[in-house]
Amino acid sequence: MDNYQIIANHFHSAIEMIALSADELAGNIEQASNQLIAALIADAKILVCGNGSDGAIAQLFVTSLMAQYDSERPPLPAIALGCDPHTLTAITQTSNPDDIYARQLRALGQPGDILLCIASHQTSNTLKMAIDAAHERNMQCILLSNGASELLELVSEQDTAIEFSCSDRATTLELQLMTLNAICKLIDNGLFGSFSTE
Repeated sequence: MDNYQIIANHFHSAIEMIALSADELAGNIEQASNQLIAALIADAKILVCGNGSDGAIAQLFVTSLMAQYDSERPPLPAIALGCDPHTLTAITQTSNPDDIYARQLRALGQPGDILLCIASHQTSNTLKMAIDAAHERNMQCILLSNGASELLELVSEQDTAIEFSCSDRATTLELQLMTLNAICKLIDNGLFGSFSTE
């Protein structure tokens, strides 16, 4: 197989999976967006976490909120919990290493804030503890999950789970990006009007 065919197969496979997922995910994406819009209107903030590549996607989402997504607009309050290596190493040296997000949530999270938790693969204790800590702080949670059944069990009726069913890790990451981009677009539209959808 030549390189072009490898590239084309990857693109076609990803496009097909994303297209097939739209109907399945649209309702929960809208619900999650409405939760985030309501929190932002109430002057609450969004805290985001994920491990590895999920953490990189979390940071990209926060960047879109703090800077801008499509159009110039006021910055929105969001924090990526995994981006400060000094805080993370301090927590792992003095506390349970699985507590890296939960400890930050106990310090920064307030009732009305929202935790967005990204889990593209197997369940992690760091994410389980983060969701528990968010609930302790009377925060709602939004979970982007790809088969993380133990995390789904922690989701309450006030939370939203956006669940993918994808065996290919690269396509899962692409679905996560598409989902978070859609959420950014809905947030901008909900807070600032239709100009942001152009």
